[in-house]
Amino acid sequence: MTAIGLKVVLLGSSGAGKTSLFERFVHDSRGGHDLPTVGADFARKTLISSTGNKYVLGLWDTAGHERFDSMIRLFYRGASAAIVCFDLSSEESWEKAKSWMSELQAKEEACKIYLCGTKLDLLNAKQRQQEAQRVTLFAKEINAKYIETSSHTGKNIGKLFQIIIEDFENNPSGKVIENILLTGENVERKCC
Repeated sequence: MTAIGLKVVLLGSSGAGKTSLFERFVHDSRGGHDLPTVGADFARKTLISSTGNKYVLGLWDTAGHERFDSMIRLFYRGASAAIVCFDLSSEESWEKAKSWMSELQAKEEACKIYLCGTKLDLLNAKQRQQEAQRVTLFAKEINAKYIETSSHTGKNIGKLFQIIIEDFENNPSGKVIENILLTGENVERKCC
């Protein structure tokens, strides 16, 4: 069976909830993440599309602090998809997310953008409705998909990543890192 490899990068400001989203999806843990990410963390996760195709996601959780911005550009280069995260309760986080989206559109045209409002559990219904209207409008303007998540409750975490693979399933024109042949055989390799 062949698997399709996709490079997925998480971008956003410090405190936007990228690491919590990453940890919830990869390890199904919801522990508090008080320490900021330095550089980037990497993990792989396999998902199956609705048609039965296997996708191997190479996930990059990047640092959000501005001093790492130039280094983060190395991680999103060649990405199949970018999840641009912002804290639903922070205007500053939203402004930084818009900046990342503009940069991605200018420098990585083939990269599909997914806008992710995090910390949904912290908003009341009225706040959520106001925020959703504004962000949905912006997402449509830049041809991005928008989803709200809560790493605390797990709401929409799996759905976000399922949307990504279904998008590649339905529109394979995006960047695919590699097709990976899965044989089930354990091949021993020797150096030199």
